[in-house]
Order: sequence, then structure tokens, then C-alpha cells
Amino acid sequence: MTLKLVVLGLIFFFHGTTWSLEIPTGLQKADLEKVIRILGLPTSTKLVSDPYPLGGYDGLELGLSLEIVRTTDLGHLGNKTSTQREFQFPRLSVGKGLYNDVDLFFHFIPYSKESQVSEFGGLIRWTFYKGNYLPISWSLMAHGNSLNVADRFINETYGVEMLIGLNAEDFSIYFGGGQLSSTGKFVRAVLDETDTTFNLIATDNSRNASVYQLHTFVGINFALYESLFIALQVDRYDEPVYSAKIGFNL
Repeated sequence: MTLKLVVLGLIFFFHGTTWSLEIPTGLQKADLEKVIRILGLPTSTKLVSDPYPLGGYDGLELGLSLEIVRTTDLGHLGNKTSTQREFQFPRLSVGKGLYNDVDLFFHFIPYSKESQVSEFGGLIRWTFYKGNYLPISWSLMAHGNSLNVADRFINETYGVEMLIGLNAEDFSIYFGGGQLSSTGKFVRAVLDETDTTFNLIATDNSRNASVYQLHTFVGINFALYESLFIALQVDRYDEPVYSAKIGFNL
């Protein structure tokens, strides 16, 4: 029964996924921060998991998530060459409990030659408070990731955030937020060379831009059969991002 659910879940996650992504060309200086806000920040690392610690050295989590990022506004930038309304992509993740309620997570987008999109990152979580009389926990998270779209747009996002979780018998809810910092590198092929305000980096004729933003999120985690779980999360950027994960706690 559990295996059937996992197979159905994998089909659901991958069905109709728009894995590829197009960066518009002819970007002017004012467009660069907009691209980061539309695509760089929303693809930052996300928890999408149980807010409670994994359980020390024996704790292990394996998961597959699907994230949906709205990209309609990319079509308004540069030469307006992008017509894609949203970017859907999967992430594989591995979480490992360490010690003193410290957990470490790694994630990446599975490689696909056709998509020309790659991404990887990690998150460390320290649960510094667990309630004695109420099933509540407080955690501090630090995370970072790197996104590469066809070697035309390379973005790195880092964040430090607070997490508050409330656990019941078969489910948990959580919310939190913090500060994100995102820096994008744009190669010359996507830039408007007639824009005289550009100050290209001499080594490779690229241009960098940075954005800082407060970020909030809320999620719910359901414990299903045996060690199987499903988690849902909504993240607030300029546009909301929706994520879902199916996974195992081993």
C-alpha cells in the first residue's frame, strides 16, 4: 500500500512539470533586480518538512518536492521574449540529524540535459527550544543555494530565518521568516548592449545585481503510513510560491 502511494505521488509531482526556463534577452539595468525578484529569490531553499528535529544521529529524511514559481512578469522585461507563465521544478532532498537537535539538509534539482536548469543548496537547523508542556518548538535556520539557467543567469541566495512549529500526533504546522540576500550574475548575451548605464565586469562581460528581502512562510506536515509523510508550504515573496513534498523519515 505504501509503495503504491509513493508511485502515485511521484507521478503527481512530475506530471506536467515545466522544467525548462527561458531568460529574456535585451535586459536593461533596471530589469536585473526584477529578474532576481521574479526568479532568484523565489527559488531559495525551503524547509517543506516537519518542524520537529529529525532525532539525532539516527534521524534521516528522504524527500521529493515540487515547487511552483510564477514567472509571468518575465515576459514584460527586455525584448519580451519570455512567454512562460510559471516555472515548475522538482527537488530531491536529504536530511540528516546530527546532535543537540541540529539537522542538516541538502537538496538539488535532478539533472536534465533538456531543461538546462541546475540548482543545489543546503540548510542547517538548530532547534534551541522544545516545550515541556506544549508540543511547540523554536528553531533557527541558515541556508543557501545556487541556481543556474543555461549559463545565462546564475543566482545565489542566502538566508537566516526563525521557525516556530506546533506538533500534534499525526500532523504539524509551522511558520516563520527572516532575511534573504540574493545576487544574480547575467551574461552579456541577455543584456541590452545599447544601455550605456551598464558597467560590465571586464573578465567575462557579465553584470551582477543584488536584492535583499524579508521572507515569510507557513506550512503543514502530515504523517501518513509508517514513515511516509506529505508536506505543503506557502512562501511569501513578491509573488507567493507553492511547494509540496512527499518523503520518508527513516
